[in-house]
Amino acid sequence: MRSILKTARYQKGLTQKQIANELSITTRMYRYIETGDRNGSLALWDKLEDILDIPQRQLRVHSEEYQLDENQKPKN
Repeated sequence: MRSILKTARYQKGLTQKQIANELSITTRMYRYIETGDRNGSLALWDKLEDILDIPQRQLRVHSEEYQLDENQKPKN
């Protein structure tokens, strides 16, 4: 799951269908991208970055990767 992507979409008040329409893809394909089952093209990520105003490097992160990074941080 790409939780940053999903959260950004919610914060913009957009549905999966609205984003899919903006990207000229099916809602199903967008759902696959948001869940991390598919990646999509670089052009698609460029458009998502423009729509959501968040760098695609952040949008592309899978929740599992983020949690792993958090767990690897040294404990103070």
